[in-house]
Amino acid sequence: MERLGIRSNCHTNPGASAHLRLLFAVIFSSICTVGSASPQNPSTSNNLQTTSPGNASKDGGQGTKPDYSSENVVIEDLSTEVAFSDDGTGWQEQAVRVHILSQAGVQQFGVLNFPYTGENERLEIVYVRVTKASGMVTATAASNAQDIAAEVSRVAPMYSDTREKQIPVKALGVGDVLEWRIRNVRVKPEAPGQFWYTREFAQDNVVLQETLRVTVPAAKYVFVKASSPNINAEITENNGLRTYFWKTSHLESAKQDQDTASHPKRAPSVQLTTFKSWEEVGRWYDALQKSRLETTPAIRAKAAELVAGATTDDAKLAAIYRFVSTEFRYISISFGQGRYQPHSADEVLLNQYGDCKDKHTLFAALLKSVGIEAWPALIGAGGKMDPDVPSPAQFNHVITYVPNHAPPVWRDTTPEVSP
Repeated sequence: MERLGIRSNCHTNPGASAHLRLLFAVIFSSICTVGSASPQNPSTSNNLQTTSPGNASKDGGQGTKPDYSSENVVIEDLSTEVAFSDDGTGWQEQAVRVHILSQAGVQQFGVLNFPYTGENERLEIVYVRVTKASGMVTATAASNAQDIAAEVSRVAPMYSDTREKQIPVKALGVGDVLEWRIRNVRVKPEAPGQFWYTREFAQDNVVLQETLRVTVPAAKYVFVKASSPNINAEITENNGLRTYFWKTSHLESAKQDQDTASHPKRAPSVQLTTFKSWEEVGRWYDALQKSRLETTPAIRAKAAELVAGATTDDAKLAAIYRFVSTEFRYISISFGQGRYQPHSADEVLLNQYGDCKDKHTLFAALLKSVGIEAWPALIGAGGKMDPDVPSPAQFNHVITYVPNHAPPVWRDTTPEVSP
């Protein structure tokens, strides 16, 4: 399930807010290459924005019927329905029907994996069934699924509680039609009051029909942006709820362009957020991380030890960076894939490992102990940022910004090397 986002109701002091506002401005001026239409006005066209960079699907209904016999699979129907509540909880249902056309397709779909987060979500497998050409139906009971820790949680259980239900499909063979339906309920928002969502329409296989239905409280500010394909949402309101509905297809052969590594990362087909500005996103994250920067006696003692003999801020910065970057093991978990709040600097110092936000937190606390200010910089490594959509979903990494250095310094503490 795509992450159902959340908000913190905590507030920061005006100085911290100004710092984070500046920080986001610096980030965007450095790495953004997309347009800058503002989503600030909650009364404009139900806050729905659509761009059309090109038609991502072909009609396929005109002239000769397409021949998909060389495909491994054809997804006949892919239906996703998502609903959000005002408090940040919600649910998602997905129903899929796949025609298996080769042994490679059997291998691809022979075991289904459904990820979820153990603390906040409940995943139900409604059904998994196979229909033979003869019409005979074989069901795989949901009780056959194994509930296991996802790989990221096995590597770093303190940093992510991502789990997955893994279910082997009974009697699946070439020529069969495989169907499944799952329901994922978010029962606990991490910080009540906001949500965000992204969806990329399927383009890795032939898809005859894909639909997405998103329902939100009509009275709540929700900014929605559809970037591709060349479709518009149908918008309806009923009983205090607003529903957005998209319908599309992808009829090109999946084998026509297999060199996807050379292509830039695609923008999500649909994005939505209840954050009204990047400043609000900054306040949300600042409220999560600032209490973790406490300069405890252990932190102050370690900082004093590291900078002993250093007479300039440059030397102090270099000594502390070298310590955090090279002597603390990096747990490679993208921002948002694990918990959003970092561990305290004290915990990271004791554990001697951490993810990107933890290593920043230790770095910033040690710098703070010697009088050097440092801020977290949330970035979207490997992709383009979209300034239209103020959402934590756009970030996957945290680095450090030192504002009062001349010139200002950016440091990534995760490479485990020293500059």
